[in-house]
Amino acid sequence: MFYKFFRWFASLLFALALSLSGFTPALAAPPANDNFADAEVITSLPFSVMVDNTEATAEPAEPVGCNFPSNTVWYSFTATENVAVRLSLVFGAVFGRAEVFLSSGPAISDLTFLACASSGSSTNLQLEAGKTYYLRIDGSFGQSGILQMNLEQIFPPANDNFADAEAISSLPFSATPDITNATTEAGEPQGCISPSRSIWYSFTATETMLVRANTSGSGHVSIFLSSGPSISDLTLMTCASNFNPANFNVEAGKTYYLKVDPDFGGAGLLSISLRQMFPPANDNFAGAEVISSLPFSTTIDNTDATTEAGEPSGCSAQSKTVWYSFTPSEEMTVHVDMLGSAGSGSVDIYSSGSGIADLTFITCATVIGPSFFHVEAGKTYYLRVAGDVVGTGTLQINLKPLLPPGNDNFANAEAISSLPFSSTVDITMATMEVDEPMPSCGVGSTDKSAWYSFTPVTSGSVSASIPTAAFAPLFATYTGNLLSGLSEIGCTLYGNMLTFHADAGTTYYFQVTNLYAFDPDASLQFHLDVAPQPVAGFGFSPLDPSIFDNVQFCDTSFDPGAVGVQAVAWDFGDGITSTENCAFHQYAKDGDYTVQQTITTFDGRAASSFQVLHVSTHDVSISKVVAPRTAKVGQTKTITVSLKDARYPETVSVELYRSVPGGWELVGSAIPFVPVLKGSRTTQITFPYSFAPQDAQAGEVTFRAVVTLLNAKDVIPADNEVVSATPTVVKR
Repeated sequence: MFYKFFRWFASLLFALALSLSGFTPALAAPPANDNFADAEVITSLPFSVMVDNTEATAEPAEPVGCNFPSNTVWYSFTATENVAVRLSLVFGAVFGRAEVFLSSGPAISDLTFLACASSGSSTNLQLEAGKTYYLRIDGSFGQSGILQMNLEQIFPPANDNFADAEAISSLPFSATPDITNATTEAGEPQGCISPSRSIWYSFTATETMLVRANTSGSGHVSIFLSSGPSISDLTLMTCASNFNPANFNVEAGKTYYLKVDPDFGGAGLLSISLRQMFPPANDNFAGAEVISSLPFSTTIDNTDATTEAGEPSGCSAQSKTVWYSFTPSEEMTVHVDMLGSAGSGSVDIYSSGSGIADLTFITCATVIGPSFFHVEAGKTYYLRVAGDVVGTGTLQINLKPLLPPGNDNFANAEAISSLPFSSTVDITMATMEVDEPMPSCGVGSTDKSAWYSFTPVTSGSVSASIPTAAFAPLFATYTGNLLSGLSEIGCTLYGNMLTFHADAGTTYYFQVTNLYAFDPDASLQFHLDVAPQPVAGFGFSPLDPSIFDNVQFCDTSFDPGAVGVQAVAWDFGDGITSTENCAFHQYAKDGDYTVQQTITTFDGRAASSFQVLHVSTHDVSISKVVAPRTAKVGQTKTITVSLKDARYPETVSVELYRSVPGGWELVGSAIPFVPVLKGSRTTQITFPYSFAPQDAQAGEVTFRAVVTLLNAKDVIPADNEVVSATPTVVKR
């Protein structure tokens, strides 16, 4: 489209440029059928023509058809019989249009526009015998060039016209007609869309019923009620399109017409269907099913449900609705949900009025979210169950009364007979008694609670918690016999664990509640069990202690009961003990010591842990480094390093360095085994050294030895490095 417009626009600019330059091109003569009076006669069908409208003109008083005329040529055709034809314009380099007019006289002013086809499209129409039709070819937006028009006879479907509508004898009915050759007839009603290629069906109901019309493909079905034999006696009722079926009531003995039209003048196959609907008995407000008692649960198939006029708004745009009513005999709160639904929808709850128009919306529940509402005794409430806008399927609604839990009051506290114990309680309708204490860790807005009691037969620690809750919970533990005289022994927020020591024969009360009054109402789970044992543990530093180290022992224990460690006791394995949390201890001699730690929680639970500590003291030293007093360049002499070890046999690394300007240079190394030698005895390590010119240049050289333990920590590193007592004088 853009290309053709650009081409026309470029031609227009070119013509304007020629005009401004004063150049007047030689004009070819217009086509012979340029004017209406000279229309070329089409004598037979099929007819095809290629025409160049470059020099064509538009004469005064030309009628407006699809667009304003610019470069037009004319053709005429007088039908010798009633015939259906297809007019098409071939898509080419020039974008144009072909228009059809009915003539009622000899003048151009006697033309009546009927239809048109643009390049690449076609139109079907019925021609009457003896009448003359004019066809006008023109370029769109003033375009000119070669245009090709085709006119051919077609053979429409048998039910192409209203008078030949195919009778639907029974339901259900379905058909897949080909509308390629369908036409429109004179006087055809508009329907849902402008008629282009329509076919007709008729249905005379033998009984009053609800009917659903549907179509698949790109098209519409317009449904009309007939009040007489003529096409002008039709009254549009409703229409159906793809994915949007239409429901309509038919009365016994009356005839209904269905006109099928493609969208945008399309062609090909269209599928239509018609079936009787069987709405649920409670499809309308007036037929609402009565819910006599709670709990109530039902499953609804809303496939054939409808939406009646005047239905109130609810949660969202809904359709296919069914109705229920409920008149409670007592005041209560009702919980409603749609658990078990296979489709998508909602339940809208209304308070009663004198009719459907007087309903007052209260709340709603959906397939993903429950709700609850308060009802008064003797008042009627309506529930509308609706599917989503286009969906159908199985919907389920469930109603149950929300009553205070059985352990709502202190006097009815649920007794816990054995541990472990778990209980789920819905506190939505729970209350607070007049003398009921407020938990000390709350914020003063608690407005409902439930109670549990526990009397242990043996003494020991117990742990209470709320593992799951749909809101911010808290609970407190009390002792005492009267609600007004309870003594709190512990309180915790957000369901965290509360651990305490329980004495045999003493009754303990647990008050579970919500932290905030505005918290959503729901259930919580209360859990009570024997308290878990604390886990003892410790660390120490250094990890390889000797008798010279003051070893630090630190407690790393934790209490899963959330009470905490009160006391720590240490036995270092050598007869020494401590009660410091982080204790220090120095061992007198090497050996393996079993260190025991014992912890005690604030509620009296105890645990112990053990670790074996290996104390070993390692020390290797250099007694002396012996080097020659004098030497010459190139002469090789021995450097002796004497090692002392009085504790454990060791493998060591010995490195020998010589002095150089600014520091030391490594000249040799060894990894010897050093035995334990008592008294003044030493192990000697020798290194051969060849004296270099650099030594003579300096005049003298000093040697330094460094010993390192390879598999242990040397406790006295200060004696691991020695320099030769006297330097060696070096001459050339």
